[in-house]
Amino acid sequence: MILILGSTDDDILYFRTKMDISYVDKIAGKTEVFVGKYSGKQVAVSTTGLSNSLASMITGLCIDHYHPYFVLNVGSVHAFDENLKQGDLYMADRVYLGGVDFTPWGNGIKYGQIAAMPQFFLSEDDYLLQIETIGKKMTNKSLARGFVMSTNKFYTDRV
Repeated sequence: MILILGSTDDDILYFRTKMDISYVDKIAGKTEVFVGKYSGKQVAVSTTGLSNSLASMITGLCIDHYHPYFVLNVGSVHAFDENLKQGDLYMADRVYLGGVDFTPWGNGIKYGQIAAMPQFFLSEDDYLLQIETIGKKMTNKSLARGFVMSTNKFYTDRV
């Protein structure tokens, strides 16, 4: 199964309207998860809300319940690379946590790192290579690869 997550209803609206919905589950009491088929593949589509804490909880619950082999996050982002533009496909090969600061506890912990966890999280390279191969066949889309900083704050400049 493929899990498609967006922060808001608008983020997942396209998938909801194009998929054949078999049923609707509820996660964490009120978050709807639309389960069905999209392009012949089993999918679960849901929203995570606008905070990292809520998004982590909903994502974890969906992964635990549906056991997806692929998770796709869709929605709004802000990029500082002038070569990226609206509509581009962007693959995160690394994810850093923003707004996490356990550095006062020491022990070599870096900003954005949680104790006993890696400094950043890596995507599966095999999946990224498959997506790049498919992306190269799509002549009307630009495909980029890099890192993401996940944070509750919406940055609009590099400072």
